[in-house]
Amino acid sequence: MSKFYTELDEKLQEIMAEKKKFFVGIADTDGRVNLSPKGMGSIKIIKENQLI
Repeated sequence: MSKFYTELDEKLQEIMAEKKKFFVGIADTDGRVNLSPKGMGSIKIIKENQLI
């Protein structure tokens, strides 16, 4: 079962910092899904609810 988060708590931020590769999935309101591998510095946590 999926879990939905509105922000990344400290534990999730630590997990992301430790991993070399992970997957990010998003879905728009029409139901289209995009699942992409990320890693190697390609994603940064700006705030608990903002990524770049």
